Amino acid sequence: MSKHIKKVILMKKFIINLLIVVSFLGLFLTINYLTRNSDEKFIIRGIKLEFEGVVTGKIAKRKNLYLDIKIKRENKSDTIIEASEFISEINIGDTIIKKSSSPYFYRINKIGVKKIPFIYIPEKMITSKKIPDSWKDSLNTNWKPVVKKMNP
Repeated sequence: MSKHIKKVILMKKFIINLLIVVSFLGLFLTINYLTRNSDEKFIIRGIKLEFEGVVTGKIAKRKNLYLDIKIKRENKSDTIIEASEFISEINIGDTIIKKSSSPYFYRINKIGVKKIPFIYIPEKMITSKKIPDSWKDSLNTNWKPVVKKMNP
């Protein structure tokens, strides 16, 4: 085989490998972009969510590791929400209220009212165009405890 043919074959292999690498890189970047957008949509939906009910149980993700609570809502299906580090402050029979346009829910019982984070907001979302203007001031003031630096 001549040197010229060997060079052509090597060039074709190089181009094919380069196309494969570029295709995987494009796929990775597309998936990364779509995932970030869906995270923002999920967080916005969580802030807009509204419900009210009574705690009927605590749910263990693993044996003796209770992180979620089950809420009975009037004329609606039960809801399960994550309470994680606040699980010890919530008891069966407590009332839970989550108002629309708030990243918090409120636990109400005989002792009083406790404001508990419902959803955490990545710091990068503060400048997002998807965040309604009416929330912008809240992100820097009364919502500041739920705005977190998160890994990219």
